[in-house]
Amino acid sequence: MVLPVRIHRRDLKKVPEGAEDAGAHPIIEHLKEASREREELYPLSGKEIDYKKTKQLTEPCTVVRLHGFRTPPVWMPGKDNRVIRKARELLLTLKMLFPPGLDEESLTDRLHETLTAVVEEVKSVPFESIRETCDVVLDQRELRERMEDGRLTHEGRSVVALVGEGTRPARRYTDVRRHHRIAGPKPEPHIPFEVPEGNGFEPLEIKLPHSKEKMRFMPIYEGELFAVAGANAQGKTTLVNAIEAGQDDHAPGDGREYCITVRSTARAEAGIRRMNGEDVSMFFKRLPPGYKGSPDNVIGLASGSIKMAYEIQKAVEEGKKMIFIDEDRAAVNLLVPGVLTKELEGIRTLVEVKDEILSRGVTIVAATGVLDDLTAAADRAVVMVEHRAEPLDLRSFRLELAEYYEERARKYREEAGSPLPERRHRVG
Repeated sequence: MVLPVRIHRRDLKKVPEGAEDAGAHPIIEHLKEASREREELYPLSGKEIDYKKTKQLTEPCTVVRLHGFRTPPVWMPGKDNRVIRKARELLLTLKMLFPPGLDEESLTDRLHETLTAVVEEVKSVPFESIRETCDVVLDQRELRERMEDGRLTHEGRSVVALVGEGTRPARRYTDVRRHHRIAGPKPEPHIPFEVPEGNGFEPLEIKLPHSKEKMRFMPIYEGELFAVAGANAQGKTTLVNAIEAGQDDHAPGDGREYCITVRSTARAEAGIRRMNGEDVSMFFKRLPPGYKGSPDNVIGLASGSIKMAYEIQKAVEEGKKMIFIDEDRAAVNLLVPGVLTKELEGIRTLVEVKDEILSRGVTIVAATGVLDDLTAAADRAVVMVEHRAEPLDLRSFRLELAEYYEERARKYREEAGSPLPERRHRVG
């Protein structure tokens, strides 16, 4: 049974304008928890019946609003679950599961018991928790709006993302919340984010517009290649995912409340895709064998690199503000140049076209591990060490990388029987 319910509560008139969905969030989460413990509320959790989807009714949700993402299978705030400020009411759309075989009278009695208990629980939630959620969500929305309007700048540059001191990006995935944007916080131990300083990193301090607290942020700028580098299992992907999830609104306790990103984003990954006239000419001078058409009109089943090239080019042409790339899910031959790929494929890699992309105001955030060329091409970079972000001195890194390549070149020349002449000048 699905039933819309409006519950009067006088103090709901104090919910700030624009936070009607946020005001409903702590009440919904309270009801979810109560429905697992209070017998009259069992129909909300489906606890009385063997129903495989009952988890979807009571799984906690720490996201207040998702932007451009398919609604997840969890009960969460939205147009059907919100505060109606002027009426001082809460609108809830309740899905209730009663045991089969109940006669009409029994069903009516059970429904009355459930709705009575819902009203009691709704009125028991302290307004302080409602107000806190509203303030936190409104902070995110106002800062995001400032970034989208170009009104938030730092060091003379427009900011497109903020990662706040104390952000806890790690996620706990479940059968219901399988995507990082909807997944809840990972239990302790959980290392909070520390804003890096030095080597191109200058913290940005902001007084939060609604919570009124001062916070330090790591800003990410419009039109830069920002690399999150590091070894395996150090938190690179976790941090990049958190920055991407910053386009959503998060409730207190999520851990990403002050990881805030503009909403105009795209993610580019390798994979399989049927191409029906798509354009990849930014990266491909010619098409590999087996494709019909031309680089600006591809026909056929795309390889990983062609699919990824299409996603990046499409994002640029659509005017997306940010593109997210994870080395582990990418077509490596599209990211950095190689001798064979250059000769056989004729690909212009991301390293080679990045200036063209960045000049259009697009920001690229990339998780990098072994692709040193991509890290070296960054405008700024952090390196993850034991899940902590440390600023990477790119000048020193580039010099070290150049010396490494020179040593490798010497080795290959010697193995090929043509020794490399002694260098006249050492790097640096």
